[in-house]
Amino acid sequence: MEYPYTQRDLLKEKETYQYTSYHGQAFLDAHGAQRRSFLEKTPMTACAEPPGNLWAFLKDFAERGWQREILPDQGFALLLKRFEVTKRLWTHVDENFRPQGEAEGDCLNLYILFSYGCLLSYEKTRHLSFLNALLKSNDIIASQTAVACVDRGILEKVISGELQCIQELRKAL
Repeated sequence: MEYPYTQRDLLKEKETYQYTSYHGQAFLDAHGAQRRSFLEKTPMTACAEPPGNLWAFLKDFAERGWQREILPDQGFALLLKRFEVTKRLWTHVDENFRPQGEAEGDCLNLYILFSYGCLLSYEKTRHLSFLNALLKSNDIIASQTAVACVDRGILEKVISGELQCIQELRKAL
């Protein structure tokens, strides 16, 4: 079995995840294999920080989370809700995280940093809404055939952290 949610570019074509059926252990194994393969085989290059105010918001949130200050906050919860509805993150947003002006929705680094915020929030709270968003955001990331990222270390953390969270849930069943 192949993991189906990264077979096409999810930055160009949204995945709705509607009527998703469960395929048991084979599905979970395929998910893990796909994520490990993505990290091993996908060409990655360094790039500059993206433009826009969402990057600054996510960077601040990630830094506070990394320092283990209070997480998550209302701002991140609102962004999570917006992402769940649209499956997009925009470079330029208003106070409700709606796209503004010259907003772009295909900046992969926003998804990487958002995933990191979701991972930190899930580790702190164990609320499945953060894990759910982490999985969806990582699907978008892992659907790419090449990655230009600001920080490969964060990308590796979000993928390996996701795999660890899934493994812990599998053990708990």
